Amino acid sequence: MPRSKTLAYRSRHDIRLGDSILYHDEWGKVEFVAVPDDPNTVWYVEQYGSGCMILVPSFGRADAVASGCPC
Repeated sequence: MPRSKTLAYRSRHDIRLGDSILYHDEWGKVEFVAVPDDPNTVWYVEQYGSGCMILVPSFGRADAVASGCPC
């Protein structure tokens, strides 16, 4: 079965750039979503696999690789 070209939360809604999220009890935003067919994030996919970068003002950036993402 082919892998989806989008990432989704447990609710099955797609993870999108700019989403507000609660990450370790802190509010943050999705800074980018890296999927194989996006030329802007191919570097991330090649190094880490699909995932997303989260910006949480209180502690900075955190990457969530799809295989370990608590989404």
